[in-house]
Amino acid sequence: MVAKLVLFFLLTASVLTNGNFRGNIAFGDTFGSHIIYQETHEKFAIPLVVRDETIIVKTMGNEVIKAIMVSDLKGGGRSYLVDGGIGRKTVTIKLESERGSGFKFLVQVYAI
Repeated sequence: MVAKLVLFFLLTASVLTNGNFRGNIAFGDTFGSHIIYQETHEKFAIPLVVRDETIIVKTMGNEVIKAIMVSDLKGGGRSYLVDGGIGRKTVTIKLESERGSGFKFLVQVYAI
């Protein structure tokens, strides 16, 4: 029983440490949906400063968000869903760099 608990905690720790590796986000399914937002967001490094940007994407009419994809193209960045998301009309995404680094993210939002 103890071995099972140890294995469970090791697997959980592994998932938590690698879950948001390189700042990538992939929620939802793009099948049958169309892209409503696709932009590359880039900020250059400033020594000792954490660079960040907040993005708000809204749908048109009766559309709802079906998928959200954020790809860290440079590495070392972090991305978070702050508000909204799948099944909602808006999504707020925060992009962040490591201290003293810049970032480059590709953000894609799909709706149906």
